[in-house]
Amino acid sequence: MKDHNHWLAVCRQLITEHHSKARKAWEGMNQRQRGVILHSAGLSARFCPYDWKDFNNRELRQLKRGIQRLRALANAFGSISDLDFVQPVLPVVVAEVSKPEQASLVIQAVLEARNKLKTGAITRNH
Repeated sequence: MKDHNHWLAVCRQLITEHHSKARKAWEGMNQRQRGVILHSAGLSARFCPYDWKDFNNRELRQLKRGIQRLRALANAFGSISDLDFVQPVLPVVVAEVSKPEQASLVIQAVLEARNKLKTGAITRNH
């Protein structure tokens, strides 16, 4: 069953010829962004400079499918945080420790470094 949003879109289309949120989004994109959409839709990069009205119905369906693929791909990541993009600290391998006191100092240093990473005390300089 069609909802009120569908019928509002039909009325807009009758009044303004072809009202389309997708057209408005396409016209607001730069060439690079359009290229991503076209690639996901399996269309050639030669369509980058096209206006929305230059596409035929088959190409518009392909664009829609490409956008759906991109949305599904982005949703696969779910909610991500900054910690998802940090490599874990590799454990320090101690070859030979002659005294037990030295081993405990190394272990203590590793634990302190791990705690600093967890609390966000260490920041990367780029």
